[in-house]
Amino acid sequence: MLKKGSYKGSKPYKTKVAGIFDATIAAALAVANALKLGPIGIPLAAVMGALGLAQVAAIAAAPLPSLAIGTNRVKSDGLAQIQRGEAIVPARVAQGGFNIGSGGFIDRLEAFY
Repeated sequence: MLKKGSYKGSKPYKTKVAGIFDATIAAALAVANALKLGPIGIPLAAVMGALGLAQVAAIAAAPLPSLAIGTNRVKSDGLAQIQRGEAIVPARVAQGGFNIGSGGFIDRLEAFY
């Protein structure tokens, strides 16, 4: 079970942080290279900085990955986007799997505690 703040160790979070770091470094290098051009590079450096900020904002705003149709088994801990009408069961209940009916829905779920 995820504890508050434990998403920071998840793969999507690490990927997002790495992307933001890479975009920040690339923007800083672009600004530095533009400033090497002399006075004419100042407006170019401003444009490169603005583009870098836009890229960082786009990465930061990217949504968490989600499953379009759900799954019977979650292979690792992580964050989940839950929609209205979905069910979440404890791992000990899901150990035996689910009986999926012909319509793709769970016919019956029995739990023995």
